[in-house]
Amino acid sequence: SQAQKGAVIELALDGVIAIDERGCILEFNPAAERIFGVRRADALGRDMADLIMPARFRDRHRTGMKRYLASGQHEILGRRLEMTGLRADGSEFPVELAINATDVNGRPIFTGFLRDVTAEREAEAQLRQAQKMESVGQLTGGVAHDFNNLLTIVIGGLDLVLDRVQGDVRSALEPALRAAERGAALVQRLLAFSRRQTLIPEEVDFN
Repeated sequence: SQAQKGAVIELALDGVIAIDERGCILEFNPAAERIFGVRRADALGRDMADLIMPARFRDRHRTGMKRYLASGQHEILGRRLEMTGLRADGSEFPVELAINATDVNGRPIFTGFLRDVTAEREAEAQLRQAQKMESVGQLTGGVAHDFNNLLTIVIGGLDLVLDRVQGDVRSALEPALRAAERGAALVQRLLAFSRRQTLIPEEVDFN
Protein backbone atom coordinates (compact mmCIF):
# COMPACT_ATOMS: atom_id res chain seq x y z
CA SER A 1 0.00 0.00 0.00
CA GLN A 2 2.80 2.42 0.85
CA ALA A 3 4.64 1.55 -2.36
CA GLN A 4 1.50 2.10 -4.42
CA LYS A 5 0.78 5.44 -2.73
CA GLY A 6 4.39 6.49 -3.22
CA ALA A 7 4.23 5.62 -6.92
CA VAL A 8 1.07 7.69 -7.36
CA ILE A 9 2.72 10.70 -5.70
CA GLU A 10 5.92 10.28 -7.72
CA LEU A 11 4.10 10.06 -11.06
CA ALA A 12 1.48 12.74 -10.39
CA LEU A 13 1.51 15.60 -12.90
CA ASP A 14 0.39 18.01 -10.18
CA GLY A 15 2.67 19.08 -7.39
CA VAL A 16 2.06 17.27 -4.11
CA ILE A 17 3.37 18.91 -0.94
CA ALA A 18 2.66 17.66 2.59
CA ILE A 19 3.47 19.59 5.76
CA ASP A 20 3.07 18.94 9.47
CA GLU A 21 1.41 21.19 12.05
CA ARG A 22 4.57 23.30 12.29
CA GLY A 23 4.55 23.97 8.56
CA CYS A 24 7.60 21.78 7.88
CA ILE A 25 7.64 19.93 4.56
CA LEU A 26 7.18 16.15 4.77
CA GLU A 27 6.62 15.39 1.09
CA PHE A 28 7.70 17.19 -2.06
CA ASN A 29 7.11 15.20 -5.23
CA PRO A 30 8.91 15.51 -8.61
CA ALA A 31 6.15 17.70 -10.07
CA ALA A 32 6.61 20.13 -7.16
CA GLU A 33 10.35 20.11 -7.88
CA ARG A 34 9.67 21.13 -11.50
CA ILE A 35 7.10 23.75 -10.57
CA PHE A 36 9.16 25.52 -7.90
CA GLY A 37 12.68 24.71 -9.08
CA VAL A 38 13.57 23.20 -5.69
CA ARG A 39 15.01 19.71 -5.16
CA ARG A 40 13.11 17.39 -2.85
CA ALA A 41 16.21 16.84 -0.72
CA ASP A 42 16.48 20.60 -0.19
CA ALA A 43 12.78 20.99 0.56
CA LEU A 44 12.22 18.25 3.15
CA GLY A 45 12.20 19.63 6.66
CA ARG A 46 12.08 23.25 5.48
CA ASP A 47 9.34 25.66 6.45
CA MET A 48 6.92 25.57 3.54
CA ALA A 49 5.92 29.24 3.79
CA ASP A 50 9.53 30.43 3.70
CA LEU A 51 10.40 28.17 0.78
CA ILE A 52 7.58 28.57 -1.76
CA MET A 53 5.36 31.44 -0.57
CA PRO A 54 6.00 35.17 -1.18
CA ALA A 55 6.89 36.99 2.05
CA ARG A 56 3.76 39.17 2.04
CA PHE A 57 1.52 36.08 2.44
CA ARG A 58 3.42 34.19 5.13
CA ASP A 59 1.94 35.82 8.23
CA ARG A 60 -1.58 35.23 6.99
CA HIS A 61 -0.76 31.58 6.30
CA ARG A 62 0.69 31.05 9.78
CA THR A 63 -2.25 32.80 11.43
CA GLY A 64 -4.64 30.50 9.58
CA MET A 65 -2.65 27.44 10.68
CA LYS A 66 -2.76 28.51 14.33
CA ARG A 67 -6.50 29.16 14.16
CA TYR A 68 -7.16 25.73 12.66
CA LEU A 69 -5.01 23.94 15.23
CA ALA A 70 -6.71 25.81 18.08
CA SER A 71 -10.33 25.66 16.96
CA GLY A 72 -10.65 23.57 13.81
CA GLN A 73 -11.89 26.61 11.91
CA HIS A 74 -10.58 27.02 8.38
CA GLU A 75 -11.23 28.93 5.18
CA ILE A 76 -9.31 26.95 2.56
CA LEU A 77 -9.49 23.20 3.25
CA GLY A 78 -11.37 21.17 0.67
CA ARG A 79 -11.67 24.06 -1.78
CA ARG A 80 -9.95 24.87 -5.06
CA LEU A 81 -8.07 28.14 -4.67
CA GLU A 82 -5.71 30.31 -6.63
CA MET A 83 -2.65 31.62 -4.81
CA THR A 84 0.74 33.07 -5.66
CA GLY A 85 3.76 30.77 -5.62
CA LEU A 86 7.44 31.61 -5.31
CA ARG A 87 10.06 29.87 -7.44
CA ALA A 88 13.63 29.26 -6.34
CA ASP A 89 14.79 32.05 -8.68
CA GLY A 90 12.54 34.55 -6.86
CA SER A 91 9.89 34.82 -9.57
CA GLU A 92 6.22 34.67 -8.65
CA PHE A 93 3.49 32.83 -10.54
CA PRO A 94 -0.19 31.83 -10.15
CA VAL A 95 -0.88 28.46 -8.56
CA GLU A 96 -4.15 26.54 -8.44
CA LEU A 97 -4.30 24.74 -5.12
CA ALA A 98 -6.44 22.28 -3.15
CA ILE A 99 -5.57 21.33 0.45
CA ASN A 100 -6.84 18.60 2.72
CA ALA A 101 -6.02 17.72 6.32
CA THR A 102 -5.52 14.20 7.66
CA ASP A 103 -4.98 12.98 11.20
CA VAL A 104 -1.96 10.67 11.39
CA ASN A 105 -1.28 9.17 14.80
CA GLY A 106 -2.92 12.15 16.47
CA ARG A 107 -1.01 14.71 14.39
CA PRO A 108 -2.58 16.75 11.58
CA ILE A 109 -0.90 16.42 8.20
CA PHE A 110 -1.79 18.94 5.49
CA THR A 111 -1.43 17.90 1.87
CA GLY A 112 -1.62 20.35 -1.00
CA PHE A 113 -2.23 19.42 -4.64
CA LEU A 114 -1.19 22.25 -6.92
CA ARG A 115 -0.36 23.19 -10.47
CA ASP A 116 1.18 26.13 -12.25
CA VAL A 117 -1.59 27.98 -14.14
CA THR A 118 0.64 30.63 -15.75
CA ALA A 119 -0.16 29.44 -19.29
CA GLU A 120 -3.91 29.44 -18.62
CA ARG A 121 -3.84 32.95 -17.16
CA GLU A 122 -1.79 34.24 -20.11
CA ALA A 123 -4.27 32.67 -22.54
CA GLU A 124 -7.15 34.29 -20.65
CA ALA A 125 -5.37 37.66 -20.77
CA GLN A 126 -4.87 37.30 -24.53
CA LEU A 127 -8.54 36.44 -24.97
CA ARG A 128 -9.58 39.49 -22.94
CA GLN A 129 -7.30 41.66 -25.06
CA ALA A 130 -8.77 40.20 -28.25
CA GLN A 131 -12.29 40.86 -26.97
CA LYS A 132 -11.28 44.40 -26.03
CA MET A 133 -9.87 45.00 -29.50
CA GLU A 134 -13.03 43.59 -31.05
CA SER A 135 -15.07 46.08 -29.00
CA VAL A 136 -12.76 48.90 -30.07
CA GLY A 137 -13.19 47.80 -33.67
CA GLN A 138 -16.97 47.82 -33.38
CA LEU A 139 -16.94 51.28 -31.80
CA THR A 140 -14.50 52.56 -34.40
CA GLY A 141 -16.62 51.16 -37.20
CA GLY A 142 -19.75 52.90 -35.95
CA VAL A 143 -18.03 56.25 -35.49
CA ALA A 144 -16.20 56.01 -38.82
CA HIS A 145 -19.42 55.17 -40.63
CA ASP A 146 -21.09 58.31 -39.24
CA PHE A 147 -18.08 60.47 -40.11
CA ASN A 148 -18.07 59.02 -43.60
CA ASN A 149 -21.64 60.20 -44.10
CA LEU A 150 -20.76 63.69 -42.83
CA LEU A 151 -17.66 63.94 -45.02
CA THR A 152 -19.58 62.81 -48.06
CA ILE A 153 -21.89 65.79 -47.61
CA VAL A 154 -18.96 68.16 -47.00
CA ILE A 155 -17.00 66.95 -50.02
CA GLY A 156 -20.08 67.04 -52.23
CA GLY A 157 -20.89 70.57 -51.12
CA LEU A 158 -17.34 71.82 -51.68
CA ASP A 159 -17.23 70.21 -55.14
CA LEU A 160 -20.47 71.95 -56.04
CA VAL A 161 -19.27 75.35 -54.81
CA LEU A 162 -15.85 75.04 -56.47
CA ASP A 163 -17.52 74.53 -59.83
CA ARG A 164 -19.14 77.94 -59.44
CA VAL A 165 -16.39 80.18 -58.04
CA GLN A 166 -12.99 81.45 -59.14
CA GLY A 167 -10.12 83.51 -57.81
CA ASP A 168 -9.48 83.95 -54.09
CA VAL A 169 -12.64 82.12 -53.05
CA ARG A 170 -11.64 79.03 -55.02
CA SER A 171 -8.09 79.19 -53.62
CA ALA A 172 -9.52 79.30 -50.10
CA LEU A 173 -11.89 76.37 -50.64
CA GLU A 174 -9.51 73.98 -52.42
CA PRO A 175 -7.42 73.25 -49.23
CA ALA A 176 -10.67 72.57 -47.38
CA LEU A 177 -11.66 70.04 -50.04
CA ARG A 178 -8.25 68.34 -49.90
CA ALA A 179 -8.48 68.15 -46.09
CA ALA A 180 -11.94 66.64 -46.31
CA GLU A 181 -10.69 64.07 -48.82
CA ARG A 182 -7.80 63.16 -46.51
CA GLY A 183 -10.35 62.77 -43.72
CA ALA A 184 -12.38 60.45 -45.96
CA ALA A 185 -9.26 58.34 -46.63
CA LEU A 186 -8.65 58.12 -42.88
CA VAL A 187 -12.24 57.02 -42.36
CA GLN A 188 -11.71 54.24 -44.91
CA ARG A 189 -8.72 53.00 -42.92
CA LEU A 190 -10.79 53.06 -39.73
CA LEU A 191 -13.51 51.07 -41.47
CA ALA A 192 -10.90 48.59 -42.63
CA PHE A 193 -9.62 48.29 -39.05
CA SER A 194 -13.14 47.50 -37.87
CA ARG A 195 -13.50 44.97 -40.73
CA ARG A 196 -16.48 46.78 -42.20
CA GLN A 197 -14.73 47.29 -45.51
CA THR A 198 -13.05 44.86 -47.86
CA LEU A 199 -9.28 45.26 -47.82
CA ILE A 200 -7.85 46.10 -51.24
CA PRO A 201 -4.11 45.36 -51.55
CA GLU A 202 -2.10 47.93 -53.49
CA GLU A 203 1.47 48.04 -54.72
CA VAL A 204 3.59 50.57 -52.86
CA ASP A 205 6.86 52.16 -53.99
CA PHE A 206 8.86 52.36 -50.76
CA ASN A 207 11.25 54.88 -52.31
